Amino acid sequence: DLTLDQIEDLRIAVVEACALLLGGRSHPGETLSTSFTIGDGALDVFITGPAAVPPDKSSFAWSVLNALVGKVETGSGAAGSWIRLTHLGGR
Repeated sequence: DLTLDQIEDLRIAVVEACALLLGGRSHPGETLSTSFTIGDGALDVFITGPAAVPPDKSSFAWSVLNALVGKVETGSGAAGSWIRLTHLGGR
């Protein structure tokens, strides 16, 4: 039930999140992965990448992510950092 504009916003947000998780450089032999989950009126996109440090929440790129989707979260784990983008229905 997404409009074309919402789909385009999500596409841009996923590309931006992937770029943040690569940290502006190549990572030979490392993996960037994305999963999409639909349920309970929300679309959840979970992206993991090799950047050791989560993205800076005060950066311009983070502001762009917040403007494009309903909820943005980040963190880090043993395999690198992650970003979760959540589009809530009706936004």
